[in-house]
Amino acid sequence: MRSIIHPPLPFLVIHIPSAPSHLLVRTHSTKMKLFASFDKKVDMHNNVLEEREKVLVGVREKLVVESGNVLGRGL
Repeated sequence: MRSIIHPPLPFLVIHIPSAPSHLLVRTHSTKMKLFASFDKKVDMHNNVLEEREKVLVGVREKLVVESGNVLGRGL
């Protein structure tokens, strides 16, 4: 008995082009700029929050002192 050798089946080759390297660099650079900008805005916001906290502490202390004065007068 003779064996029959079939020719190999053709492979389907699909070429998926990748992004050109200059676009990858630009995308990475853009992401880094956005992250740096976001980080800067978060730092600025944290500074604003710290300043507000200082003001609130001062206002609370003043309120306690003044409320004691008001309550003390009525007694």
